[in-house]
Amino acid sequence: MGQVLSLPVRLANHTLTYYQGLFHYLLGAGRNFDYSADLNKATLAALRPSPGDTDEDLLFKQNARIHLFALASQFYLYNKPHYRKGSYREDLVDNLENVAIPGTGIKLSWVACNRLLGLGFLTTAYPAISLVASFHQWFMSKFQSSISGEFATRLLAPDDWFSYWRLNCTVVGLHALLNNSPADYEMENKWTFLEEGVKRGVPVSPYLTAPGFVATVQDVKSLSCVFRAGRAGADTDHSSILFDVDVTTGLIRGGTTNAHWYRTGILEAIPGRCPWRSQHDYKLHPDGDIPVSGNFVPDIKNLLALVEKSHFDLCPGVPFAGWDVVLSADPDLPVCLLEVNLSCNFFRGSFDKKLYLDFIDDAFAVLQSKRLVADR
Repeated sequence: MGQVLSLPVRLANHTLTYYQGLFHYLLGAGRNFDYSADLNKATLAALRPSPGDTDEDLLFKQNARIHLFALASQFYLYNKPHYRKGSYREDLVDNLENVAIPGTGIKLSWVACNRLLGLGFLTTAYPAISLVASFHQWFMSKFQSSISGEFATRLLAPDDWFSYWRLNCTVVGLHALLNNSPADYEMENKWTFLEEGVKRGVPVSPYLTAPGFVATVQDVKSLSCVFRAGRAGADTDHSSILFDVDVTTGLIRGGTTNAHWYRTGILEAIPGRCPWRSQHDYKLHPDGDIPVSGNFVPDIKNLLALVEKSHFDLCPGVPFAGWDVVLSADPDLPVCLLEVNLSCNFFRGSFDKKLYLDFIDDAFAVLQSKRLVADR
């Protein structure tokens, strides 16, 4: 009974932390002072370590601070130049044109098209959606999940693929802007990528020719790996089955999908029509019941070494890169790189969350210093 009675208080505390953090980094001290990767030096008191915090608590606070800083940074970037578009806004709207929060059907590009509309969404709809999602999870788990815990995760430290994708895009957007879009960012242009790959001896996909941060290779690490299995009749890979791959052994684990994030239109808001979540519960490919889980990606270590070296050779100044790798039956070209995506996501693949968040913290610390200099 005590848990039930205290639930409104816990939900209110999480909501207060969210508003404090968002405006702290948007308009307050967090916007005007250095960002420290040391959580003990966090300028937002609610997210500093407390006596008795577990490793899980500390990871949550680290994730929450990063998330809130990234949300506030959207407004700084909004009308500024983007490395592949005229502005960050233009890139944001284009990327979210076919994306909707599952079960709503509302295109997120509508929210992103105006800065005030975006702020209104973050201050009203986002907390409300997080609350509904926490009750939905509680109901679907047959009342076993924590409403307060799920609400805190969804609002303060979301762990879904979309949030990680947008976080990566924010880091890359800030990095490109504050470093005057170094030439490495040209690698996202497919033609430039192919030409430079050939020049530098990187195994890229064959093509027809016609006239016309300081890092070392040891610093480049592979965070995750996913086998994307396309679907019959699909025009894009948005409906593909995403099989997680163990980066140590190459073992192909369970598959999942993020297709429910691409279901737009008012009919998708009908209860029961669009799934809200998906699990890694595919063992077979649904088109033909082909066994996938339990197999191994061959020679995974050399495959990952190839993309790590390619990152160092082609775009060492870019914080993140997602590589599309083709494994071919052609003995002359058994492995090749199709393209590189610099505003990448993990496609539901597993990764070392602590290593990732530490990297983001370090990146934000450097980028915030550059931003403060640029503000002068």
